[in-house]
Amino acid sequence: MIGEVQIGGFSVFGANFWRSPHDPNNPEAGFGLAAEFGCGQFGASCKSVFGSFPNGVSNGVLGYTEAADGEPFLKVGVGQLLKGSATPPADDYSPFSSYTLATFPKWHVRTFPSSNTVEMSQEALLPHGKWGYRLTKLVTARMHEIIIETELTNIGSRAFSMPHYSHNFLSVDNLPIGPPLQVALVPDVMSRNEPLVAGRNDGSVFFSPSAANAFAVTQTLSSKAKVKFEFLGAANVLANSSWRASFGSRLTVSSQEDVQRLPLYAYNLYAERTTLSPEPMQLISLGPGQQTSWRRQVTFSVSARDLHE
Repeated sequence: MIGEVQIGGFSVFGANFWRSPHDPNNPEAGFGLAAEFGCGQFGASCKSVFGSFPNGVSNGVLGYTEAADGEPFLKVGVGQLLKGSATPPADDYSPFSSYTLATFPKWHVRTFPSSNTVEMSQEALLPHGKWGYRLTKLVTARMHEIIIETELTNIGSRAFSMPHYSHNFLSVDNLPIGPPLQVALVPDVMSRNEPLVAGRNDGSVFFSPSAANAFAVTQTLSSKAKVKFEFLGAANVLANSSWRASFGSRLTVSSQEDVQRLPLYAYNLYAERTTLSPEPMQLISLGPGQQTSWRRQVTFSVSARDLHE
């Protein structure tokens, strides 16, 4: 998780705004650029929203189905967890529950002050050797951008496929989501499903199309607002793993990610009163011994007046 970005007098991706105060023991207490392997759904496997890929890819876990209660499974990016230890309890894997660590995860961290870069790497392998991964992330902070480079290797004897995404808990100055915010996303913002608002006020109460690929936030989100858009349609299958959020003329935050392959697995937009979260998801597929890497660049554009505050 990368947050509390200070630039030009603005505080972006605040750590103590969404699910505040931040509780690292709560799996729902992410902030900032919180990345995850999986789809954010309940269950050990995922359903494909775009329909470009078959249902049933892994929800970021390896060896969960074959493990017995009390035996370890892997959550990629976390390490070995014990099946059956979910709090609150769950019949299937739940990314919304906490799990007991089977072994405490070991991370190797190196810093490179001359380039404002930190490298973090982890390796996890189940005892039988069927499932395992090696993950390395390099994060570089520059004057107007954050660059995140990720490398994932399958060190087990079985192939796996799973989505990967960043939740992008976007907030500015710890203010509720509201005008003059505009966000550019997929080619066709009108082709969408809204799973959270069935039978209630739909997302058009707060979001109005400002272009074919963009929404304007027309009023401040209420304290109980929860909006989720799952983008659909032939045009959106061609979406890139990118987004741009503009707060009037004073601040623009944009993200561009190189993915393993297109089309994307899914593209969602989630919003609550305290955060706006564009969520492009790519699909990662690796056979035994295979490796892949991708790069993400988050850029902050600030008006000349604000930059010198």
